[in-house]
Parts: sequence; structure tokens; C-alpha cells
Amino acid sequence: LRRRDRRPRPRQRRPQLRHTGTGALVSTLETRGPGGADLAFAPDGRSLLLAALGRSVERWALPSGPRLLQVSLPHQPFAVAFSPDGSEFAVGDNAAGVAVHQSSDGGLVREYRGAIGSVANLSFSVDGRLLAASDRYTVPRTRE
Repeated sequence: LRRRDRRPRPRQRRPQLRHTGTGALVSTLETRGPGGADLAFAPDGRSLLLAALGRSVERWALPSGPRLLQVSLPHQPFAVAFSPDGSEFAVGDNAAGVAVHQSSDGGLVREYRGAIGSVANLSFSVDGRLLAASDRYTVPRTRE
């Protein structure tokens, strides 16, 4: 009998919060999937947005949970950002889309499709009127 090679399973990585001064682990978020592609703190610092692997976005209470919101998406999210007032969040995905959702319930506010490739970066302007989006290879574009 031949013995099969037993490769170790990839370790599921969970988002961690660490103290910036000491590096001490504050908490690990117990996500259902293997972690996420991007993270963003809410402007008030009381929650964290996670672009989860598995086509969803999750919002977590800080410092240690619980999960406050989960929004299922049609495409894999790669980038997330909160608006300056925290009332909305934006999600960029692997199908050239950017969607803006309400922070309270995850409801879709507006959506932009086809402007660039897979969205890797998102950022709101300080006044919240502009949303910059780019993939890894292009110059950022803004939307009002």
C-alpha cells in the first residue's frame, strides 16, 4: 500500500486587533470564513468593517465582537471604506464594481459598475462628497 502525502491544511487566519504601542494582542475576531481581504475602522472607532473571503462584508463591534451586520454580495469584495460620518460604507469587488451601503442595515444606496478592473483600493474624501477607487494597476478615479 502506498502512503498518501499528508499536507497540512492551510491555517485559517482570523483578523486580529493589536495594541499599537506594545503589539499585544487585544482580540481575534471569530469570523466564519478564513479572514478577509480588507479592513476599515469606523470613524468613531467602535466597529470594524471586514471584506470577508466568501462574498460578504461584515461589521464587528470592537474590541471583541459580536458581529453587528453581514451583507451577502454577488462578487468577492476586495476593498472597504467608511464614509467620514460613518453613515455609509463602500465596497469594491473583483467584478469592477463599487457599491455604497447604509452602515445601519447594509441596504444598498448606489452602485457603480465597469469603471475599472478589480477594485483594490477605496477612500472617501474628508467631506464625503468624493469616493476614490482604483485597482492595483491604474490611476485612481473619483466619483461624486
